[in-house]
Amino acid sequence: MFRQGEIMNTLKLALTTLGIMFLGVAVFAYASGGQSPWPVQAPFDRYIDIGSSQGTWQLERDLARMHPQGSDAPALLSRLRASGMDCMIQPGTTEQYACTYRQPRDYRSVASIEVDITTRNGGRVVDSLTPAVSSPVR
Repeated sequence: MFRQGEIMNTLKLALTTLGIMFLGVAVFAYASGGQSPWPVQAPFDRYIDIGSSQGTWQLERDLARMHPQGSDAPALLSRLRASGMDCMIQPGTTEQYACTYRQPRDYRSVASIEVDITTRNGGRVVDSLTPAVSSPVR
């Protein structure tokens, strides 16, 4: 007759085997199909998907709500970088930044988002934000 410890060990082994098999099937499906089993949308994709003019307006509204004029500039820059943007200081200035996000849409076009940030007090305070969404026509 089986002891309770042997049953628990067998159950743990069976669940571990099923988990490894599921992971293997998911990786194979992703590698062969080009589609992730867990689709993820980048934070800026929604602005690109709704188009250039509407996307620019919504991005400007969202950025102004999260980081209004007078807010902490390093926190804004950190948040944009963590979301996938490349933020560089403008040459010859100490208080202007250009942040860009680019995403290939197909083999001929690239969508992009650019945010120009002007700061004051040595780059510590947000003075103004100017976003622009460039979405290719489908």
